[in-house]
Amino acid sequence: MIEERLSKNEPFGRSSSQLKRTAAEALLGDKDGKNRQTTISSLFPLVSTCKLNNLPPRSKAKEEYSEQLLGLWVAGSTLPISFVEDPNFKLWLRSYDPQAKVPSARKLTRVVNDVTEKIKDKIKVALKNARIVHATTDIWSSLCSADSYIGVTVHLFNSETQKRENYRIC
Repeated sequence: MIEERLSKNEPFGRSSSQLKRTAAEALLGDKDGKNRQTTISSLFPLVSTCKLNNLPPRSKAKEEYSEQLLGLWVAGSTLPISFVEDPNFKLWLRSYDPQAKVPSARKLTRVVNDVTEKIKDKIKVALKNARIVHATTDIWSSLCSADSYIGVTVHLFNSETQKRENYRIC
């Protein structure tokens, strides 16, 4: 069978235009050739039709805790703050907790700044209470650009918890 196709120069599988048409039909139900815009609710009807009436209200404390965790996530990663405005992120979050409210980018900026200050304060206290502090550095540059980076980590022994700790300073 393969030899027959090779001798006739027939393509294997579907052509790219057939695949595109099939994907559009699968997403949009577009068999009549009309262009329709895909909506999130049409792709995920179960999530978009979730009923909130019979769920207990979310407490203010839980809302604040969720915002702080989101702020910690953003502060500790390279995500841009504007990602909370992405409709796909909102859909994903709603699939886990239909009552969750995504903070605006402006509010998230304040939360990230607050979390950053708390982390800085914790590091300052740990450094102040440590008898000995060891620092390590790592320097590297990007191959794709002229940017250079330096990473500084401090290592110390916390006498209160009797555990070793380390903090990435930059």
